[in-house]
Amino acid sequence: MNLRRALRVASLRVQGVSVTALVGASGSGKSFRAGLIAKRRSFRILIDDGMIIRESTILTGQWSKKEHYLQAAVRRALFEERGQAVEARAILRREHARTILIVGTSPRMVRRICRTLWLPAPAKVIRIEDITQPIEIRKAVRRRHDRHAHSSPVPLVTVRKKGLRGLLARLAPGLSPVPTRIVPPAAGNRGGVIVTEQALALMALHCLDEYAPGTTITKLIARESAGMYVISLHVRPPRETDAGSLHALRDSLLHALERQAGLIIRRLDIIVDSVGSTP
Repeated sequence: MNLRRALRVASLRVQGVSVTALVGASGSGKSFRAGLIAKRRSFRILIDDGMIIRESTILTGQWSKKEHYLQAAVRRALFEERGQAVEARAILRREHARTILIVGTSPRMVRRICRTLWLPAPAKVIRIEDITQPIEIRKAVRRRHDRHAHSSPVPLVTVRKKGLRGLLARLAPGLSPVPTRIVPPAAGNRGGVIVTEQALALMALHCLDEYAPGTTITKLIARESAGMYVISLHVRPPRETDAGSLHALRDSLLHALERQAGLIIRRLDIIVDSVGSTP
């Protein structure tokens, strides 16, 4: 494994792949600045909080802040969850990115991510203090402490009810012991992106057609809390569908909806109301 990693890293260096680290304390506004830097300096790939992002699109990974426990969040941010690094390496090979920006709390953390993802060590380190005014850092830290607000590394998308009364319902606050808010990565009110419940249902149907032919949706409920969504999908699968297939379907749906709809999904539940005939 070490030999394969060394050969991969050497190959990337020969290809001219360059990694830059953006480091700073937790809550200092790194994710917000990372988005600006990625655009201004033409970084093709941004790696932040356990996700690989290209031009505001999540290619792989799940936001580490969704984890309820600190240890799990740290492992996800470091790409050390089971299977996470393998998928991330495959995405990086496919993208052929020459410029990569990795966000971390320290140069050591970024180097650890590089080792895990088989990337060259950072050629340059940007410290948040060098690109952000002290007053802005203090504001960001205060917001994190007082309001438990995290800056999302990708633009937020809102699900809006439109027709089909009752299809989407809001969830009362209280998903986690310490409520967590998500704030947009960019300051100012310059509009947003809204996905209607019909579009969300159509995306889910498309996934069902691909991963579970013959399965129909009877109800979809997307409940929002602090910018994250809990989705309950009521389905009618074919009679011979087993539990393993349903778990695989759930994982596929969760990843597909996060990437296609741009939502941050804390949880996706599949509820089998009834079973149909075999397709």
